[in-house]
Amino acid sequence: MDIREVERSTGLERANIRFYEKEGLIQPKRRENGYRDYTAEDVKTLLRVKLLRRLMLSVEEIRSLQEAQVDLGVLLDQKMEELREKQRELAAAQRVCERIREEGMTYASLEPSRYLRMLEEEERRPNQPALIRKENDILRVDQEPMAVHPCKRLIARLFDLAFYGFWIDAVWYGIFRVHPVNSMLLSLAATYLAVLLVMLFEPLWLHFCATTPGKWLMGIRVYAAEGGRLSRQEAWERTKEMLSRGLGWNLPVYGWVRLYRSYKQYGCDAEPLDWDANTEYIWKDQRGYRPWVSLGVWALGVLFCAILMQNAQLPLHRGELTLSQFVENYNDYIKYLYPDSNEYMNDEGQIQEREKYRVLVVDVVTASQPPTFTYRSEDGYLQEIVYTVEYEDLFLVSKVTADMTLGAISFIGAQDNVLWQGGPSEIPRRMQAGEDFTFAGVQVEFEYEMENCIDIGDGIAVDQEDAPSSLRIRMVMRKG
Repeated sequence: MDIREVERSTGLERANIRFYEKEGLIQPKRRENGYRDYTAEDVKTLLRVKLLRRLMLSVEEIRSLQEAQVDLGVLLDQKMEELREKQRELAAAQRVCERIREEGMTYASLEPSRYLRMLEEEERRPNQPALIRKENDILRVDQEPMAVHPCKRLIARLFDLAFYGFWIDAVWYGIFRVHPVNSMLLSLAATYLAVLLVMLFEPLWLHFCATTPGKWLMGIRVYAAEGGRLSRQEAWERTKEMLSRGLGWNLPVYGWVRLYRSYKQYGCDAEPLDWDANTEYIWKDQRGYRPWVSLGVWALGVLFCAILMQNAQLPLHRGELTLSQFVENYNDYIKYLYPDSNEYMNDEGQIQEREKYRVLVVDVVTASQPPTFTYRSEDGYLQEIVYTVEYEDLFLVSKVTADMTLGAISFIGAQDNVLWQGGPSEIPRRMQAGEDFTFAGVQVEFEYEMENCIDIGDGIAVDQEDAPSSLRIRMVMRKG
């Protein structure tokens, strides 16, 4: 029979049955599925234990009876003498309480010596009956206290969420190579995709392994209350309850409210959580290194995701580039960095459909003619790219235009070891001052030919507004 039938047959709670099994008073067999199989003899033993516990025998004394270390009659004689002594104490205490109450004593007027003498006299009186404690008061001490580790369970849960988030990032950035975008909508979508993955895969983890990645790191195993691993239905129901009642489906604000209430119920009040009603937790050990190992693995995952995101920002084509590959890199970055732009680079490597020339600082002037790219190749692969743009009657122009930045990331970002030298984000930072530099094996040189203009740091401004002004910017990218 299963544990539910044993509960009905004995009137004992499940916690008592588990406790007596742990103490070795019963030893139920296991079925092939791992569930406990109780026999009629187990039920009879539990009823014996229940009777003897109500007669005030301890678990140790009952165990000694099972092992035939002591005779039941001898043990009962000893217990009866203890009960008679207890009855005398209770009766004496009752009569002294009645005398104090009859005499209307208060705490201030209470004379302890007088009533202590009365207690001594009462102890010498004939035996008086006393009530044996209620069954629940006796059996309550026979329940193994619930192991409460709220921080470890919280770390395990957060690690599981991060685990699925890691795989989302790995597919999103590593396989599909989608450029990272700061979008609240996409962040929420990724969060709920992680919740969906938890719903799909956690029941399988619990069913086949009795744990999850986060629980495994924290040494936590989850089994059915009857024994054995959770069935798929039980694991699915548990996961659904955890997501709804424990995490509030990760809804903003409400999710944190549910998390706090779960922590209070489990960690502060030491009450089982709603989704743990039909489960049994096993803690492999209490070693203090487990949380640190979990956090260390989590940190490595964050680092790996950061590398994936940096890698996703690299150009589509890397290594040696043909002109067509450079063009594809350039157009891909336009869509990523300037999604509203109407410009693009044609097959000859020149910019077309320019409605408005974009600069990084202030755009108050139009180029006298469209910027041009010239290319030098060897064996079909680009070795040098020269960018040129000219302005007339300017007011203020950035030293480094958006086209220059896009061209530099598309060409320099494709070179080897860019990721380990700071990633593509390092290229605009080095270009900002408009000064020559070398990065990832590419030499970058800037030339500024100015008339009636002055250098103001990051930009070029007109010197005298009522006089003609002109500016020619030339940037050369050459593989060393």
